[in-house]
This record gives sequence, structure tokens and C-alpha cells, in this order.
Amino acid sequence: MPTENEQQDATLDDSSPENMQRIIQIGEHASQLLGSPVYNIMYRTTLDNMFQQWLGTTPKEQNKREGLWHEAQGLINITSNLGAAVQDAQRVLQKQQAQNDPMQQANEYLDTQGFNIN
Repeated sequence: MPTENEQQDATLDDSSPENMQRIIQIGEHASQLLGSPVYNIMYRTTLDNMFQQWLGTTPKEQNKREGLWHEAQGLINITSNLGAAVQDAQRVLQKQQAQNDPMQQANEYLDTQGFNIN
């Protein structure tokens, strides 16, 4: 059974128009979330609250401390995955633009040859 990362890689490798459009839509929605003042306020507030709770624990409360750590990591991972979705969408859009721009195609070829045009 494929891992989650292998499934994600396979999704990005699928260059069907439907999949490319789906990646772009997800990236647009992810960008809206990341740019939302409400999301950013709640993100910072939640992390700060977890940190304050963690500071209020004693070293003997290992399970509680680890639980707060894992919660914080989960929130950070969600935000990181949203950022990755935005980057995936940007790569798809750049690829689509390059397919329509002969000069971009030439520059990409030169990049593969080590000229670093882009």
C-alpha cells in the first residue's frame, strides 16, 4: 500500500488537465487561508496559548507537556502543508505558462544545460 507521500507525489505527477486544475484550485484556497487575518490571528493565539500551558506544567507532567508539543506540531504542519499547496499551484501555473511561451521553453532548456537563465 503506498504511503501518503507516495500518493501526493503521484498526484503531482498526474499532468491531466483535471488534476492540474485541482492543484491550482487547492493552492488558491490555501493562499486565501494563509492570507486571512483571522487564520493568522488564530494561529498565533493558539500557539501562544499552547506555549503558555506548556510553561505552566512541571517537568513531572511529561504526558501533558508532550501532548501540547504534539498539538503545536500538528498546527505547524497544517500551515506548512497549506504553504506547500500554494507552491505546488505556482509550479503548475509556471509550467502552463512555459508551455505557451517559446522563449520560456528555450530558457528552461538552457537552465538544464547549466546556464541558470531563470
